[in-house]
Amino acid sequence: MIQEKDVKRFYSKLEKTPLCWNWKGPFGPHNYGQLKISNVQTRAHRYSYLIHKGEIPQGLCVLHRCDNPPCVNPDHLFLGTQNDNVHDMLAKGRDRQLKGEFHGRAKLTWIAVQAIHDLYASGQWSCLRLGRKFGVDQSTIHKIVRGKIWKKK
Repeated sequence: MIQEKDVKRFYSKLEKTPLCWNWKGPFGPHNYGQLKISNVQTRAHRYSYLIHKGEIPQGLCVLHRCDNPPCVNPDHLFLGTQNDNVHDMLAKGRDRQLKGEFHGRAKLTWIAVQAIHDLYASGQWSCLRLGRKFGVDQSTIHKIVRGKIWKKK
């Protein structure tokens, strides 16, 4: 049941921009907004869908057209299955299985990895020093030179 006090609290925790309504309250996993409704932790985008568009049928997800997890703009939200969510992600190139420099959070490129191998092989550079030079942790450098990650093509 939707209560006016919860709706007011919801609106007090968002910032409307020309594109998205960005959640400014607490966040949970994967950068989705969180709020408590009747002592139950709820994702903010799901609550937005509920108050603006109605009930969410059992087994359906609330998906984002804008691919912005903090967004709670009801115009950006639509219902779909988990399978629809996966297809949407793949269609938009958001597959988390991307490797190397093509991964969205990659800090290195293949050229940098080759330079790391060359510098380490020279015997003049430690993992710590290489990590500082390339802006990554020394454990990342250690995994690279041992062939555990960023495996040579």
